Amino acid sequence: MRVAIVGGGLATCYHLLAIDRNLKIQLFEKDGIGAGASGSAAGLLHPYTGSLAQLNWCAQPGIAATIQLLDAAAQAIGKATYKISGIVRCAIHPEDQQAFFNIVRTQDDVSLWDPQHTYSQTGVYRPALFIPNGLSVYTDLYLKGIWHLCDHYGAELVLQNFTLSDSAYFDKVILACGANLAELYPALNLVLKRGEVLICEKRLTYALIGDGYLSLTDQSNICYMGTTSRTDLTDLTLDEATKLIRSQVDPWFKSDIQVLGYKSGIRVYRSLVSAHPIIDQLDNKTWCFPGLGSRGLMYHAYLGSILAKAILQQSPKLIPQVCKITR
Repeated sequence: MRVAIVGGGLATCYHLLAIDRNLKIQLFEKDGIGAGASGSAAGLLHPYTGSLAQLNWCAQPGIAATIQLLDAAAQAIGKATYKISGIVRCAIHPEDQQAFFNIVRTQDDVSLWDPQHTYSQTGVYRPALFIPNGLSVYTDLYLKGIWHLCDHYGAELVLQNFTLSDSAYFDKVILACGANLAELYPALNLVLKRGEVLICEKRLTYALIGDGYLSLTDQSNICYMGTTSRTDLTDLTLDEATKLIRSQVDPWFKSDIQVLGYKSGIRVYRSLVSAHPIIDQLDNKTWCFPGLGSRGLMYHAYLGSILAKAILQQSPKLIPQVCKITR
């Protein structure tokens, strides 16, 4: 069977080949592995994302599947792909502290820090939710490791654009191309947001989240600093990106940080109100997997495995109903 995967889709590619090594898979990435939003991700992995820090849908199986793939990628390249750094989510807005209190009452994997303790650990004087099992993922190394596995199993990287007319050469087509899918299928009404991540010289003990975030990298003296995404998709200069991100982060994390550069990418969301990704069959041949938004690290491995099984068994019923275009 000949399969085209357009855009990201490395986890789906891996799971397809894990089931059937005889598949002929071509991965279409015009600018190479990690050139899009996945390569621009800061790499924070924990189950309490969103403005209210609620436990996310399928967070636990999602994170478990991601860790399995992170470990496989690390073994493939002989380098760590993540660190259990712990994540400190600072209370910035009045409602944050009550939301954190509610989480601690129902979940035993988190704790509350008072402002003095947060300050002693991070230099930020605010109450905080501490997520000790939160991961800082080294996205560049992770993507390199997954591709190494896919390449080893026989996948082929095609450095060119994919058009719908190309689908005639394949038995199955998986559209995981994010922003480009919005152009190919405008009826999906996908929401696009551009985000920037500053590459900074700063040593961190924990990853930090407030209005914006700071995450660790595989280099101990380098961190990423980012903030919320923009519906304005225009490119920014380094100075503009720095001003935008620091205007969000500086009010709660005051520190001298040297900005070395930045990365930028466009994320795709199902809508402004739904956090569920989209997995669905568009026709007998074509499947799609967009809309992961800022939760891509949480869901890509778990849902990629489900998608691989659904495709090979030709069974859309395997897909969670909440992820389908029409629920």
